[in-house]
Amino acid sequence: RRKGGVCSVASLAHKRRPPSFLIFSHCLLWRVIKCEAIMSGMPQLKNSPVNIAAIREHARRELQEILKSVPEKKALVLDQKLAGPLGLVAERALLKDNGVEKTYYVLPGPLQTELIRVVYLVRPTIETVRIIASQILAHRERGEKKQYWIFFVPRKTILAERILEQETVYDYVTMGEYGLDFIPFDDDVLSLEYDMAFREVFVDGDTSALYYTARALVKMESMFGLFRRVMAKGHGAKQVVDVMKRLQRELFTPKEHGEVEPEIDRVIILDRHVDLVTPFLTQLTYEGLIDEIMGISNSLVEVDAELVGQQSTGLDQSKPKTIKIALNSNDKLYSDARDRNFSSIGPFLHSRANMLKEVELERHTLQDRQVSQIKDYVKKLKEMNVQAEKSALSLHTNIAEKIGAAIRKTEFSSRIETEQLLLSTREKSEIYDALEESVNREEDFLSVLRLVSLASATGNGIKKCETLQRDILQTYGYEKLFTLQNLARVGLMKKQESKHTFSSLRKSLRLVDENVDEMDPNDMSYVYSGYAPISARLVEHATVKQGWGPIDEALKLLPGPVVDETNADARPRSGSRDAPAVCLVVFIGGVTFTEISALRFIERKSNGKVRFLIATTKIINGHSLVRTLVENVDSGAVGQLWDPK
Repeated sequence: RRKGGVCSVASLAHKRRPPSFLIFSHCLLWRVIKCEAIMSGMPQLKNSPVNIAAIREHARRELQEILKSVPEKKALVLDQKLAGPLGLVAERALLKDNGVEKTYYVLPGPLQTELIRVVYLVRPTIETVRIIASQILAHRERGEKKQYWIFFVPRKTILAERILEQETVYDYVTMGEYGLDFIPFDDDVLSLEYDMAFREVFVDGDTSALYYTARALVKMESMFGLFRRVMAKGHGAKQVVDVMKRLQRELFTPKEHGEVEPEIDRVIILDRHVDLVTPFLTQLTYEGLIDEIMGISNSLVEVDAELVGQQSTGLDQSKPKTIKIALNSNDKLYSDARDRNFSSIGPFLHSRANMLKEVELERHTLQDRQVSQIKDYVKKLKEMNVQAEKSALSLHTNIAEKIGAAIRKTEFSSRIETEQLLLSTREKSEIYDALEESVNREEDFLSVLRLVSLASATGNGIKKCETLQRDILQTYGYEKLFTLQNLARVGLMKKQESKHTFSSLRKSLRLVDENVDEMDPNDMSYVYSGYAPISARLVEHATVKQGWGPIDEALKLLPGPVVDETNADARPRSGSRDAPAVCLVVFIGGVTFTEISALRFIERKSNGKVRFLIATTKIINGHSLVRTLVENVDSGAVGQLWDPK
């Protein structure tokens, strides 16, 4: 073990004590008494590879047009899953300025509102449309005369229309669409926020998410020019490329293709099925661990109010117990910290605290300085934004301490040890015992499924798979049968096969680096303390190495076809040849924060050769991904379908 570092992957497989990144050094951290400023939730988008602020502005204008199309005062009824994404597009003032008097969520039961005009902004799901229909019928039964508009995001479906017809409310509504697709989450991150994409594409065979992705990419081409080169890996990725070609033919003439000078040099489309190992690993970057332990949703994390200096007293209970904090590059300190391995966060915060102390001490020496030196000092204060830096330092010190407490627990270190064993070259006879023990201890069902999925993805199946399935059903209930079937459909619950795909990939793509330095890394594998994501390795080879040709054998081991095409209709690149190439990396089925960190590392190490823009159907972690595969079925429903004997 290195001083101040982390145990290597190989050494972890031999140790039963927590690795060093679980030991958080409180003495390294400098506390600021109170956090007085909370960063804005909407990212400023000042350092994007291309002007993605234009995407947000387009979404804002379209929302305004929708609201203006409904005259006078109105009630806005939102799909709960759209509330967060809309907050990254438009502030509340925009809604109010366009006639929205009150805002509600789509929830079962009657909608109580005195407003005559009701606007629904929803995803076209069966459950949501039926709730809307029931609310309209309830109003009519009570004799309430209202007008209804339903705007489906990102488009209406035939199924939604048929449900409205069946519920006899079709004639009472005016329908439209709100084409909200890629939402800017930060300077280099876009998301469709389509949380069921993985489930729909790879389990249900529903290709809606693929169409939405292709449509969003074609819209980007209309704004930033045609992609000069298109690369893709996976069945879903290939389908997206095919739909893009069809949409281009339908929407653009050959002349229009070349009118906009391309700003994005290439797009690399990967579907999640190509790399099912990475999302089930515990993320070990600062941002990744915040997501694992506290949860990040739409760039917001909910924290105890005390963490930001808003502690309520016995006499004043009006202040909230929790508060939502924005995590994006508006916060300079967070931007510098988020991609670091957690083992380096203590020293990092300590160095920033020392820097602030030096600035404070310098203030006391100003009386002996010349006017020009005082001006320089004031300029430095403005550039640093000292007060904001102090507030951010206090906040992230508190968050880091909370994470430190969580990862020092025995369960966490045991989990990491098991994951590292799965990634290593050692004999894995202990793995089945670890899985069986997790089930026998009745650990959290999602945690068990996540570990089972990782074991299956790295071991090309599971030893004694049928026995493990039976144990899970007996422990957690036979209604979990349908969930296990979903896992089986995507290859995450299957009998172990003789071939060892992951072992071959580990060698050919250099997935494991036992000597990586998490404090000062020279390889992206630092993000998982010795493991490099398969997805990020593919992007690295495509952009800063010799392309996918030299790793052709590795690509054959991964599921799905390969696409590598040059677009003859795209205009040639103009300007300086030394300007970095802009690469759009698209993940179908979700991307983790740690994969984003790995891509940012490639960009930093490219010496200005490439800049990445990352787009995804959803930002995920292992729990959120496996949750989409869970079937909520009444235990009585499987009584006749499963015989435990």
